[in-house]
Amino acid sequence: MLISVSKGSVSQGSVSQGSGSQTLPCVWPQLLCCLLLTFACLLPAVAVAQEAADGKDGEKVAEEAPTFDDSAVEATFQEGKAHFASTKWKDAEKCFKSCKREAKGDQKKLIATWIDACKGGKKLARVEKLVAKESWKKAWKQFQPLDASYGKTPLAERLDSVRTVIEQALFLILATYEEPPPEMEITDRAQAQGASINDDPKYVRGGKRSLKWDAGAGPGFAGFVFGQVPICQIDGDKIGEFPYLHISIYSPTADFGKFTLYFGDPATLQGADPTNILRTQCFFYHMTVNKQGWLDVRIDLRKQAQTLSAATWQDVTHMAMLVIPPSKPKTIYIDNVRLEKK
Repeated sequence: MLISVSKGSVSQGSVSQGSGSQTLPCVWPQLLCCLLLTFACLLPAVAVAQEAADGKDGEKVAEEAPTFDDSAVEATFQEGKAHFASTKWKDAEKCFKSCKREAKGDQKKLIATWIDACKGGKKLARVEKLVAKESWKKAWKQFQPLDASYGKTPLAERLDSVRTVIEQALFLILATYEEPPPEMEITDRAQAQGASINDDPKYVRGGKRSLKWDAGAGPGFAGFVFGQVPICQIDGDKIGEFPYLHISIYSPTADFGKFTLYFGDPATLQGADPTNILRTQCFFYHMTVNKQGWLDVRIDLRKQAQTLSAATWQDVTHMAMLVIPPSKPKTIYIDNVRLEKK
C-alpha cells in the first residue's frame, strides 16, 4: 500500500526542491546512491514559514465560567456572557472588567480569558465580513493570527466555526488523521514501517491527531535507508483547480533530515526495490527538515514539483513521503495535508 494530503511565533525552515528520474537505464545501486546524493546537495533552498508551537500545544479551553458569592457580581457576569453570545463585544468586555475588579486569585485569571476573547471577537468580526464577501484568501490570512492568539479563550468555538467555513471554501482536505478520515486519506498503513497515529496535542497542528513516522525504519542498501510512508490519495485532475499543496511537519529535534514527497500510483511504491524506487513516471518535491518545531510547507505543484520524464498529473493517484540519503534516521509528525485553490 502507498500514500494519500491553519500557532505561535514564526521562524524559518528550509525546503529544497529538485527533480527525480522516471525511466533510467539499469545502473548499479552505488551509482544511484551517488545520483541521489548529488540531487540532495544541488537542490536550491527555498524559505518556508515555520511556526513554533507557542501556546497552541494543548487542547482548546472550554467556556469555563467562574462562580461568585455576590449575586450582583454573578448577575453582571451572566449579562456579559449574554452580550458575548450576541457578539456585542464592547458590552461584554465592560461587564467582564467590572467582574474582574471584584474577583480574586484564579477567578481573576479566568475572567481575564473572557476579556481577551472579547478583544479577539472585535477582530474576528472583520474576518467574518470577508467571509460574507467570499474573500477567502484574505479571510484566511487574517484568521490565522487570531486563531493563534485567541484559540485557547472562550472564543475558541466561534473560531472553529469560522475556520470550517473558510477551509471548506479554500481547501480540499487530503489527510488530517482524525476520525472519520477525509475521503482522500489512506488509513491502512500496515506496510509503512514506523508509522502510527499520534494523539499527543504537542505534535498536532490541527484537530486532535497527527501521523507519527519513525523515518529511520524501512528497506535500504549500501548502508542507506529508503523509508517510505503513505500519506493520501490525490486526484491529478484537481491540480488545475487546487494547484497548491500544504503539509505541516513537526520535528522534535534539529538533526538533519532529507525527504521527498512522491506523487505517483500505488504499484510503484508497494514492495518496490529501494534501488529503483525513483525510476518511474511520477513527480517529486525534495525538502530538508533540520529545524526543531513545526515546518508549514506550501508547494506550487505546477512549478516546484518536478519530473525527468513524461509523466502528467492525470497519471497521479497517490502521494507518499520518502526519506532520502544522506538523511539521518529521525522521527517526524505529519498533519494538515490539503490542496489550496488558486
